[in-house]
Amino acid sequence: MSRKRAPRRSGKAAPPPRARRHPRAWLALVPLAAGLAGWGAWTSWEASAPPSPATVSEIERLTGRTAYERAVDSAQAGQILGSLPYFRRAASLEPQAPHVHLDYGRALFATGYERRADSQSPLRSSVERVAMMREALHEMELADQPSAPRPLRAEALGTTGEMLMLWGFPVEGFAMYRQAEDAEPANRERALRARASAMVLRDPERYPDGRVPIANEPGAQ
Repeated sequence: MSRKRAPRRSGKAAPPPRARRHPRAWLALVPLAAGLAGWGAWTSWEASAPPSPATVSEIERLTGRTAYERAVDSAQAGQILGSLPYFRRAASLEPQAPHVHLDYGRALFATGYERRADSQSPLRSSVERVAMMREALHEMELADQPSAPRPLRAEALGTTGEMLMLWGFPVEGFAMYRQAEDAEPANRERALRARASAMVLRDPERYPDGRVPIANEPGAQ
């Protein structure tokens, strides 16, 4: 008496259902190129005085607006260190242009910050990096002008918070995130970042690298 074999299933087994991904908010440095685009449209430029006809360097011949445009082009091309002289020139000629100070501060921070031990830095010492960080924070203070648009002020405050978080000052970073949220309450990302930084403060061992999945927390939307 022969046994009947069970019919073989044809084709591959159906893959298990994929888990639904929830939106997450990460505490990570905002890419410089993303922040540089578009800021110039927020401020009307005033014509700066022409440079002296005496012998000056190429950068010293530039107007504030031209220097800023070259700085942005250089930074977006990955030449962050090379953008600094142009940003410095633009900031000196346009001290009332908050977007210039904002992007100059970002470029300073990106140049001086080392996130990994194997990363390459154009700076030669930690003293130089600290000095550049202080200068970056000063530029952020200049960007937070009362006359600046609220979204730009919020961006300056939020970027300052990110700098402080990445440099190991979570309490100060959280305070800046909250100020950014207050400056632009309609921007949900501001609230998410403030909440994420609060979570890092509450449980730093759980989030040692500062990367916080907001959607997994109770009450997150």
